[in-house]
Amino acid sequence: MRKYYLYLIGIIVISIIVAGLVCVLNPVDISGAEEVPRHPDIFPDYKEGVIPPNIAPLNFQVLEDGHAYFVSVRSDRGHPIHLFSKTGHIRIPIRKWHALLETNRGHNIFFDVYVRGEDRHWRRFRPIANTISQEDIDETLVFRFMKPAYHLWNDIGIYQRNLQFSCIHASAQPVVWRRVSELSQLRRQRS
Repeated sequence: MRKYYLYLIGIIVISIIVAGLVCVLNPVDISGAEEVPRHPDIFPDYKEGVIPPNIAPLNFQVLEDGHAYFVSVRSDRGHPIHLFSKTGHIRIPIRKWHALLETNRGHNIFFDVYVRGEDRHWRRFRPIANTISQEDIDETLVFRFMKPAYHLWNDIGIYQRNLQFSCIHASAQPVVWRRVSELSQLRRQRS
């Protein structure tokens, strides 16, 4: 009986490995994609901009209706980055992104977006083109943050965000932060 369970587990493990290899070795077939004569709708809109070579990956969401999404990020030199998504949320790996930008300073970078519709046919949109600048940007952005109702603010602070790795460290970190109640107490103590 024990040999039977080991045999069954072995078959299940081998089946999972084979299924995984089929998925990995069988890339998305987009060769017969229908051309769409416009740019895809994406959010945020990263069309026709200048990208610093040391900025964090420009992750985005494809807003076109579809059941599957394929994006190829490419430039003149280096390996293209191929991404597949079932939700339209495109997350670019940070190491591949920085390698592609670094080797293509001063050149264009293209985002080829493909969407598979309900009819199971792929549509290819016009590539989104951006320019990679020669110069780096500062690593950190420092800014003041208050909630939109400025006349009712309770918290105020100066924050910083790392622009090279903001996809990893998604939240801004406080440099100086105070509550109004704390500021009022400090003013009363000085009076």
